[in-house]
Amino acid sequence: MTTTTFFSLPRELRDCVYKHVIYTPCRPPATPRHAGLRLHESRNPSGKDWDDHHILYPLDARPDAYIMPLLQCNRQIRREVHEALSRAKAHSDGSCKLDLMFGRCTLVPTWVGLPFWPDSIRHLEIGIRIFDRYITPNLFARVFNLLMHHGPQFGYSNLQQGAGLHLETLTIKIAFDEGVQPECKLGRARMEENYYTVISHYFRELFGADLLFGVIDQISIRLDNSDHDYEAQMAKKKDPDYIPGDPAEFERLFGLRWGVDPSLKLSDWLNKGRWVESRALFEDDWLKGTMSEDEW
Repeated sequence: MTTTTFFSLPRELRDCVYKHVIYTPCRPPATPRHAGLRLHESRNPSGKDWDDHHILYPLDARPDAYIMPLLQCNRQIRREVHEALSRAKAHSDGSCKLDLMFGRCTLVPTWVGLPFWPDSIRHLEIGIRIFDRYITPNLFARVFNLLMHHGPQFGYSNLQQGAGLHLETLTIKIAFDEGVQPECKLGRARMEENYYTVISHYFRELFGADLLFGVIDQISIRLDNSDHDYEAQMAKKKDPDYIPGDPAEFERLFGLRWGVDPSLKLSDWLNKGRWVESRALFEDDWLKGTMSEDEW
């Protein structure tokens, strides 16, 4: 009886396996309650207290986490994987996708598609899924700031020191979960418009304070599930008469400074005392009664 091994496959088929591992996107959690084990950060929009609002970061956002088992098999597979990576990088357009779930005072980021080389990200699509009628722009501002200055791992940078990300395009798609019910005085269209306005205002303030010059070339923001047409296109124009706004005003509005957070270290991400199971967090008293068990 002939035994078939991985190396008995033609090289073309083995390359297909490597390519599948490199490019296969991840499936985001169905709801914030099903996000699994996460790194927990609590903060207050005012920046004075850290107990009211929550961010649940992925424990390991490194794309090499998916390829490392192959690299550790043997020398031949390691060599072939490196060759496949070189070919993939040469043909990569630098596109990636980030899923952001807004729950009750909680933001849950999950990478859906992330290139193996974080410093090669050029096109970013952020899908914002809304599971609650309240929004806290400071949580989005915090996550986006860490992404742009610390890279895809949010809390510690695997980019070159001080490099940060430069995006040619940033596309933000806002979608509302069907279980989200508007407040009694607001219709669903008005609630969707409010979310769109908050996110758009954040980026207009960034542009207005001249904080995105040389960082993002073009931004598109739109609603996915709305019957109304909401879409904003923002691009930096080189106007000799342009007078930038005050970065201090941006900091006052959103409660954080745009730039690298020197207080974040790798040890923070490895601190198991900050790990939390998302299901347990949403079962806390402060979340009870906001949505039904089925909706979460």
